[in-house]
Amino acid sequence: IETNKRLIGVGCVNPDEPVCGETPDSVLSALDGPAREALIGADPLYITRLRERLRKLLPTAPGARASIEMALYDLLGKVAGLPVYQLLGGYRDRIATSVTIGILDEADTVRRAKDLAAQGFRALKLKGGLDPNDDIARVLAVRDAVGHKIGLRFDANQGYDVTESLRFIDATRSAKLELVEQPTPRDALDELANVTRKAPLPIMADESLMGLRDAFRIARRSLADMINVKLMKCGGIGPAMEIASVARSAQLE
Repeated sequence: IETNKRLIGVGCVNPDEPVCGETPDSVLSALDGPAREALIGADPLYITRLRERLRKLLPTAPGARASIEMALYDLLGKVAGLPVYQLLGGYRDRIATSVTIGILDEADTVRRAKDLAAQGFRALKLKGGLDPNDDIARVLAVRDAVGHKIGLRFDANQGYDVTESLRFIDATRSAKLELVEQPTPRDALDELANVTRKAPLPIMADESLMGLRDAFRIARRSLADMINVKLMKCGGIGPAMEIASVARSAQLE
């Protein structure tokens, strides 16, 4: 976004059609059509006003809206002479995070895990959900390969039912997983709640949380212990902070 004072705000979007229903073409159409009309001539520092306007104009384009809001906050930071994280109340200049290993066979998964551990990563998230037995074997093999000083997390990508979820969790107990993410289908909220109630480790909702209403539903019914907040799903920095407030009020991580 370019202003008449020569400042330029930069944002980005990563369209994910299966999760958010957006494609590169649909995002470009949204940005070049309704978003352009809403933004030209507007004051870019009125972020909340523009966010609400775009929410109405682009209700099914959360990634496009997120990219615009990133650019608006980028402009705000440049005007204020401060990094955006400080404008939002942040105080850290670094944070521990995990690195993800996609669905690979057991040997390649172990090889990738050892390589990442050697690079200095201290938390690994394994993707799975296609076959519980294969997933169990991969998790146990990775734990044997990297030892117990590396945090391990698992994302089932909506691939299990309740029985499979609990069997996987029980079979990998020795690996001491830190959490299991989205074990059941996104709309099967009762199944997610059932796993959360019975599992001895934290269960995280991801695809089941697309926006503020979902956060409230998860919090009200105790459907999960943790939530995964992504700007591409919820529509930007402001909506993500609203979701974080709901999570904090319900003591969700």
